[in-house]
Amino acid sequence: MARDDLEVVTRQDAARRQITTAIELILGGGDAVSANVLTWAATEMLRGVAEHRGVETFHATLESRIKPEFLRQWRDILKSHYNYAKHADRDPERVVEDFSPEATTWALFGAGIDYATLYGKRTWPMLVYHIWFLCRHPEITVDEGRTLAEKMAPGLEYPKDRPLRAAVAAAMEMITTGRKHPEVLDALGPGWLATIEPE
Repeated sequence: MARDDLEVVTRQDAARRQITTAIELILGGGDAVSANVLTWAATEMLRGVAEHRGVETFHATLESRIKPEFLRQWRDILKSHYNYAKHADRDPERVVEDFSPEATTWALFGAGIDYATLYGKRTWPMLVYHIWFLCRHPEITVDEGRTLAEKMAPGLEYPKDRPLRAAVAAAMEMITTGRKHPEVLDALGPGWLATIEPE
């Protein structure tokens, strides 16, 4: 194999690619099972980096509110479909009958927060996804992006209370437009623009 066929991939690179691909699958109406696996793989990797740096992740913050004796059960419930897609040694004939693409959107929101917390920036797709998620669930957060989400909701075709597949097209279009015409990102203002890293 020629050396120019090889890539150097950092943990940050890998997490960025996994999260971005998961976002494109969810917002592009693609395969949610694959998005779920990518999301949880990134989440697990970011957890390892965060522990090494002494940084608390989104999921660690949630877990701090769970009694220790229920922590394993909590993790098993959250990651049951990820573990199903990853392992078949214990129950190779098992069939999942309750997979929820919507549940993946929540995990992906946490992965994006962890990435931004660890690396200080996020990609354009991560920012659009973050805003889309806040527009879809405006009641759940006091996040700093809520004001921007309220402003962006019309452009995202008000994704709240709509079926997932009907609520994603405008967000994917926003990602595509920003990639083709990066100058439109200037409208976000210097504060938000400074948080975006190149893909």
